[in-house]
Amino acid sequence: MKKYSLAIAFIIMLVGGVALGYVYNERPEKVVGESIRSLRDARSLMAAVTVGTFAPETVVRAAGADPNLVLLPIVFVGEVGMNIPADQPVSGTATFEIIGENEEGKAVTFHVVIGEDGMSYVQFENIPEEKTSANVVEQLNGKWYSMRSRGLAALLAKDGEATLAQEDPTGKAPVEAWARVRETVSNGELFGRPVAQGTQRLGAVSASKYELPFKHDVLVRVAQDIKTMVRGRALTDDERAEVAMTMQNREVSLQIWVERKTKRLLQANLDVKTLGLEPGDKEPRTSLLSLLARFTSWNEPVEVKVPEESQPFGDLIERLKAK
Repeated sequence: MKKYSLAIAFIIMLVGGVALGYVYNERPEKVVGESIRSLRDARSLMAAVTVGTFAPETVVRAAGADPNLVLLPIVFVGEVGMNIPADQPVSGTATFEIIGENEEGKAVTFHVVIGEDGMSYVQFENIPEEKTSANVVEQLNGKWYSMRSRGLAALLAKDGEATLAQEDPTGKAPVEAWARVRETVSNGELFGRPVAQGTQRLGAVSASKYELPFKHDVLVRVAQDIKTMVRGRALTDDERAEVAMTMQNREVSLQIWVERKTKRLLQANLDVKTLGLEPGDKEPRTSLLSLLARFTSWNEPVEVKVPEESQPFGDLIERLKAK
């Protein structure tokens, strides 16, 4: 009888040890920590992406519309492939469709190519004439337009101050800012304690979902570094203070999905709400950026093919303004 008691006690201890090990390995801090740290070695990614936002004012004006009247959000769905080396600018390709159809039943589509040389290229297809002037449609559909990558980033960020004359000719400031952003994200410094939100099936994969709260002071530093990357130079003290003030009016949330077996990052959802007044606003407003990325591969280099022929995007804007 004593022999069986010892055996039962041993089994209980073994099962208990396995259970404790499982609980330890499934702790949100450990699972999320492993997933986030793996980003440090990431050199490329591919993802299916959905973006919901409001059109930048510069784009609305270029299309001949009044930004004060065009308030409807726009939603893009597409695929992105990016090379993200630690010490060089990003490069890659993307194709997006704007949700909605024109009279011919074709979705408005645009293609983006970001070259390693600091130039970006954009091509539009299926822009409907019934909602846009015939002149704009003629100028845009099927043609490639080029612009500096920082100019494209400034356009998307609604920041009109990323001019070539203002940039740091050494390129040192934006490279250092990019390195800081990568390190801050991958070492977990940007985030508070993760909150488990259950499990979910993503296709054939079982994923654990987590809410990742941001540390506000670190988030401000990341926003300042992103602004540095967009403008291509170090920010002045006043500009850094302006970014910090803007972040006071923003609510930022992030959810991630991690593969349970491999701890690989599968999906991320970022929501940014802007509340109240921003610099230059005359009236309070609420805007939203929502980005959902389903990562389909990591560390498979993305081939970037630059269009053989393109026109400067600035020339297009000038032609549209003239007419």
